[in-house]
Amino acid sequence: MTPPGRLYLLRVCSTPPLLLLGLLLALPLEAQGLRGIGLTPSAAQPAHQQLPTPFTRGTLKPAAHLVGDPSTQDSLRWRANTDRAFLRHGFSLSNNSLLVPTSGLYFVYSQVVFSGRGCFPRATPTPLYLAHEVQLFSPQYPFHVPLLSAQKSVCPGPQGPWVRSLSTHTDGISHLLLSPSSVFFGAFAL
Repeated sequence: MTPPGRLYLLRVCSTPPLLLLGLLLALPLEAQGLRGIGLTPSAAQPAHQQLPTPFTRGTLKPAAHLVGDPSTQDSLRWRANTDRAFLRHGFSLSNNSLLVPTSGLYFVYSQVVFSGRGCFPRATPTPLYLAHEVQLFSPQYPFHVPLLSAQKSVCPGPQGPWVRSLSTHTDGISHLLLSPSSVFFGAFAL
């Protein structure tokens, strides 16, 4: 099983995507369809050789729910010190990364909502690019492993308000709709 590591949610792109995602954290890269991308032999072991330590009945499982900080304008910053956000049983937030406390299977989720007033009024409107990505960083891998990513372009098109769906990597901070119910990120042990 993948050792404890950092789970990053990086970059916010510009425009209005709503992203909702879920997946199991700590799957071997082969199980994620990333076979043969320069891993050490120990890092590329089959899943059946990497058994997690199960949580026993009565054990409190790690869980986290973070929200976007509305006071930051130039980047997406996560916070856990508000009434809707929390870090429980080993999770911690360090350098805008969620630190995973123990090896195991985790359900990871994230949502980012972008909004805008309309396309730029030009003869030929310029497309607006949005992106969001959740990455895993662990000593087991020499690079960030994308767990979830998506991109979307909005405009050109008719003038007017827009909202778009996306699922994961974030660029376009100026178009983020930052509220605890619209921008969040979390994980919990299964």
